[in-house]
Amino acid sequence: MHRNIAAVIVLTAALPAGAAITSTALARTEPPETAAEDRRQRSRDPRVVPDAARSAPSTGCARDRVIVIGHRGIGPGTRTLYGAARSEDTVPAFRAAMRAGADGFETDFWPTTDHTVVSHHDATLARMTNGTGEIRRRTSGYVHGVRNVSGAPVPTFRGTLTRLRATRPHVQQEFKDGWLFSNAVLRRLARHDRDLVGDVSRKVLWTTSERSTLRRFHRLAPDIPIGLIDRSSRRPRLATVPAWVDVVLIEFGAADARYIRRAKARGHQVSLREVNTVDRMRRAARMGATRVVTDHPEVLGRAC
Repeated sequence: MHRNIAAVIVLTAALPAGAAITSTALARTEPPETAAEDRRQRSRDPRVVPDAARSAPSTGCARDRVIVIGHRGIGPGTRTLYGAARSEDTVPAFRAAMRAGADGFETDFWPTTDHTVVSHHDATLARMTNGTGEIRRRTSGYVHGVRNVSGAPVPTFRGTLTRLRATRPHVQQEFKDGWLFSNAVLRRLARHDRDLVGDVSRKVLWTTSERSTLRRFHRLAPDIPIGLIDRSSRRPRLATVPAWVDVVLIEFGAADARYIRRAKARGHQVSLREVNTVDRMRRAARMGATRVVTDHPEVLGRAC
């Protein structure tokens, strides 16, 4: 579904995920850094798979045949990469993923009580920030004022796209509780994607595990590819997946080459998560997956 891009990688040590919040961490500032059938046919179109996959021989580099997406940027929690602490779902984490060689990043979104959409994994603020409460019950002003473990703010949907625009990322956007997002808000987010990412048919993927939310996505923004997340250790029966779903997102352990071939024959690409080693990335490419989601983009970024 998407175009692959070249990358440069630098490795540094990692801190344990979910490190405790300290006053020193909170004082840090962000470091500076440089119609259903139509959709079905589009998902079969060779334009929607990584460019290198069209011509790469079976013995070629696996990295050229998959889109690498950094999960929450550089994985759950807070890690040190490139000399700075970076918390999940923050602009510094997304930038680090791109710097490490990922093609893009995955992030989660929640609306505030005044309808500003922010990037944050949890429905609540307590685990990763010095704030408290559910995001949906907090104002945008409150959320803007809290800081993550690394000291970075909780970014807005628009702010994330604006600040990462120059890196031309693939953006995988997850909506966990779709009922929280009004149709008007979803339309606004689609406009932001079109304006700030550009080629949404290649670069953006809206994902959810909620089939009712999938239908709303399809109705409100038919130009934006959509993905069905299966949260179990199994995989969805392909006969139950609507033809207009572009990508099926499953665990690495639930995949095999036959399932992926069948999915592609029905017009769906397959994305595998928990791909944190080079061996898993190579196996994913051999099976025919077109996307992998990783907690360690610095490991996969330039691997072959």
